[in-house]
Amino acid sequence: MESCLFLKYAIKSALLLFLISLLLIAVTLFVGRQQEQPPRLEMLHLHDCQLPCWIGIIPGKTTIGEAKILLTSTFPAIDYEFTSDHSPYQDTEGHTISRRNDGISLGINFNEWETASKQTKDTIISDITLIWWFVSPLTLGQYSILLGKPQALSVTWGNHHSSPNALYYRQGVRLTLNKNDFVIDGWDVEVSRISIFSDLKSIYPSTYAVPWHGWTSNYKDDLFALMLP
Repeated sequence: MESCLFLKYAIKSALLLFLISLLLIAVTLFVGRQQEQPPRLEMLHLHDCQLPCWIGIIPGKTTIGEAKILLTSTFPAIDYEFTSDHSPYQDTEGHTISRRNDGISLGINFNEWETASKQTKDTIISDITLIWWFVSPLTLGQYSILLGKPQALSVTWGNHHSSPNALYYRQGVRLTLNKNDFVIDGWDVEVSRISIFSDLKSIYPSTYAVPWHGWTSNYKDDLFALMLP
């Protein structure tokens, strides 16, 4: 009888120690993950709502007028300066959020390829573009802290310029990569901008994308092949 009680106690103790060990490992990983996250990633508010929703703005549903209200509530005037600029030459409108304590600025564009003169406060937002101004770009590895691994790579080109992209279909996110040579060979590749779409799959179907398969190649040849007629 005593041996059975001792055995039950030993099993319970071992199970408790195992659970405590798992908890400590989880806490350690979580703390490490938080420490690795650059402060600028926090300014992006990518986890305020489930992507492709951003700070309450849902591409395909939210209007430009509603989005501006959400911008001013997410980035309050006491901490941020909010400005809007219109480019007569390109007929585009952009917004800039500048953090007062360090001057870091985030550029924000809605419906980037639509002319401003054809849009009103009631125009539905189809895409959101976020660009860091006057600071060094973040890397693909730093964005992976929040987004994980991309599902595919693709290319965007126009106006005599082309750029490779990392695609996150589940989140509706496209990261434009700062690699003119199209060699995507590590997490240190710089990201020039982040774009959020209501339906990324319709813009970059599987026939126009290179599946992500880790760092087994640099993707250059596959990306160039996407631009061939």
